[in-house]
Amino acid sequence: MNRSGEKYEELVEVGEDAVKMGRSSAGHLVTRRHPDEAAGRTRDGTGGESGRIIASGVAVGQDITIADPSGTKKTSKDRGLPSPHLQRLPPPPPPPPPSEPEDGLCKEGIVALTYATHSGKDDKFCRAVESAIQHGVPLRILGWGEEWKGLTQKLEGSLKALRSLPPSCTVVFTDAYDVLYSDNLSTIKSKFSSLGEPVLFAGECGCWPQITRDNGVGSVCLNDYPTSPTPYRYLNSGQWIARADKALEIFEALIGEAKTYAMRYHVPVSKINDQEMVSDMYMDGRFGIKLDHRNEIFQAMHATYKFPLERCDPWPELQNRGGVWENKVYGTSPSIFHFNGGNMAHYVDVESQMWYKKKGKKRGRGMDGKDLGEVTLQVGDRDGKHVKYKDLCPNTPR
Repeated sequence: MNRSGEKYEELVEVGEDAVKMGRSSAGHLVTRRHPDEAAGRTRDGTGGESGRIIASGVAVGQDITIADPSGTKKTSKDRGLPSPHLQRLPPPPPPPPPSEPEDGLCKEGIVALTYATHSGKDDKFCRAVESAIQHGVPLRILGWGEEWKGLTQKLEGSLKALRSLPPSCTVVFTDAYDVLYSDNLSTIKSKFSSLGEPVLFAGECGCWPQITRDNGVGSVCLNDYPTSPTPYRYLNSGQWIARADKALEIFEALIGEAKTYAMRYHVPVSKINDQEMVSDMYMDGRFGIKLDHRNEIFQAMHATYKFPLERCDPWPELQNRGGVWENKVYGTSPSIFHFNGGNMAHYVDVESQMWYKKKGKKRGRGMDGKDLGEVTLQVGDRDGKHVKYKDLCPNTPR
């Protein structure tokens, strides 16, 4: 038996006509027009006003009350028709989700991610976080508090974060223990948009780990790698920027292929080198991966001096003007510096000339005018807690 408020769909024969009872709450009229008249024809075949109602109905108990065009109301039993079988329709689908998560993970159209399980053995993590804060970057720290097992953790943490973001969100990712921010997210997003690439990794001078193949002869680095207009020919996986949906495709493939490789060669998946895998994707031309050859956004600081790679030292290319670093060779102002490959020699040189370290600039003033120690950053996944800088880095002078 139908119950008030439920929705049904019926087909009731009324003479030569058929009345289709559409979705309706009990007590509300539902109608159907004769198919001929819906096409603009009257019952006698002549043209006429489209859509004359031939019957309407109300769900009443187990019967359908029929209203003839004459206005006489009869139930299906009165018309000599069997009580119609009531078929309950499924509820309408829920409304589509909002274009962005309600918690505003991408309300500015761009998010900044890093992966760090702890603050590290020195203060470089805290100094990296400070550089982000001073430039108004609300850095989101993935993996905090987890046990470090291997490089693929960074892939898995990134994948989980990407799944929580709107497809159109721009995502910038950096390593945690050897970087410095020198721009805000709005500028970084604008640079990325102007480059017109769906996904961009940092270019660097070193060819790691492919240089270790074929006994260091370098045939992969010299012959298989795409050519470059600058010495920053090789992919560095410690810095990248992409639309979330594009990055999601890449990281789902990386995780799947890492697991396949681990099973085939009987190695722990955590021991697989993420940079090697992404570099191979780049060499194969997959996913439209491009490199930042001219240091528009990313400046990798690793230097190379040994054959067969081209001699390359980024440090002489840089100059500082009023607290802003520029690459004078390419006329660019890198947004993020990465002191990769253990090349920390110029870390302090770069940091000490940042605008917020200059004499007369008050330190400890980060986002929203708060004291540096009071600025909070999100740690963990999308439901992670917010932790104050002074609690992340309790031993760092402020």
